[in-house]
Amino acid sequence: MRIAHVIGRLSVGGAERHFVNLLNAMEGHERYAILISPPGDGPSLADQLRPEVSVHFVPVSRRRLPLDIPKLAGLIRSLRLDVVHTHMFWASLYGAVAGRLAGAGAIFTTEHGENRWKTATHRWLERRVISPLADCRYCVSPQILEARRDRDGVPSDKLRIVANGVPLPDVSARHAPPVPVIGSVGRFVSQKAFPDLVHAAALLRDEGHEFRLVIVGDGVERKAVEAAVERFALSDRVELTGFRMDVADILSGLSLFASSSIQEGQPLALLEAMAWGLPCVVTDVGAVAATLKNGVEGQIVEPGNPRALATALARYLDSRELADAAGTAARQRVEREFSSHAVALRHLNDYQGCLRRKGLLTGESPA
Repeated sequence: MRIAHVIGRLSVGGAERHFVNLLNAMEGHERYAILISPPGDGPSLADQLRPEVSVHFVPVSRRRLPLDIPKLAGLIRSLRLDVVHTHMFWASLYGAVAGRLAGAGAIFTTEHGENRWKTATHRWLERRVISPLADCRYCVSPQILEARRDRDGVPSDKLRIVANGVPLPDVSARHAPPVPVIGSVGRFVSQKAFPDLVHAAALLRDEGHEFRLVIVGDGVERKAVEAAVERFALSDRVELTGFRMDVADILSGLSLFASSSIQEGQPLALLEAMAWGLPCVVTDVGAVAATLKNGVEGQIVEPGNPRALATALARYLDSRELADAAGTAARQRVEREFSSHAVALRHLNDYQGCLRRKGLLTGESPA
């Protein structure tokens, strides 16, 4: 099959990492990455795409839609695509229209967030433009599916839950730090609630626990996180690394993974930590409970409750046996359900099923 995935830009974020992981895992098919937004000022994940994935940049802006949509359709037509798969709202809007104009065989979209920012206009576009043009609309969590169905009016028969996927790292590359290191990864935005994690770290310190806290990421709420570090006098314990492209190297040196989010889809950082065999303490938001088995693969706690976060982290700091058992179970869960290969295979089966139903494909198998 000839498959293109369409997204705005490949800045550092969960949806963008999923985009890269998925295209890299769809081996044996012609793959294209189409970017429709100018590169941002920060780092880009484009270099992490495998060499056999062809990258195309076709800028699309709302001011130039009558010119830009035909250009995007022209590229799709020239590539003779069987599948156009878009990610996030604007790429889905523009990609679905251009894909149909170009005669692509199937159009899929992936919804990565609840998108509470949408206005009545966005919801109208969901119902009247994107959904009629798309063959299938993936959602990475039940909550996102419910939001698309109940708030945006997307027909239920177009919606399907398909989880994120991550590569399986070599866990033998993990190295134990001399002092336990708790780590977290994410954009510095209000939804991640990193000040709650800093507060939990202060509680752990006050109880006499030895540890370091490393938070990987950056964003508009950085000053609020820095203020929390200063307020709790934790500058000797907390490291804010900023954006990093070597997240895997950092994860390999952690003892525990923690997330304090108050809103999520299916956190890709959680899946990456699980894949490294890390015990995880995370808040009960989005698809977390469907991703991590509480008490077996990690601990799930109430969001907005630093005390609960600290208590759960302390369990693993106090017991290496419990921590190792949770980490092993978490890795096994990813191997079974959330590896990039397994998730890519689900996508490919769906693509082929859709094309077969339309009489556009016979006999091919992704296996």
